[in-house]
Amino acid sequence: MDKIGTFNPMTLIVIGGCHSLTNIEGKLVGDPLEWSSFEALAWNVNINSGTTTSKSGDYSIRQIKKFLFDSQLKWMSCIAEGKHHGGGKSI
Repeated sequence: MDKIGTFNPMTLIVIGGCHSLTNIEGKLVGDPLEWSSFEALAWNVNINSGTTTSKSGDYSIRQIKKFLFDSQLKWMSCIAEGKHHGGGKSI
């Protein structure tokens, strides 16, 4: 994982924005694979606001609606809004 900087930024944004990590009694819990991804990519999650911020501070993403994993469909999705602070663009 030493080549994180070589990933397309949109890949990092999808991982940071569409996840099932959630706040339960003030503690962030969720899938171990997602935890590993967040740690490796150095995303920070604000438990109170639900906002995910990149290590560099260039990107922040807020989940608007989360559609939890559906075992019949074998997928989950979410609606999120994001900002690229370096360019002031919404993503």
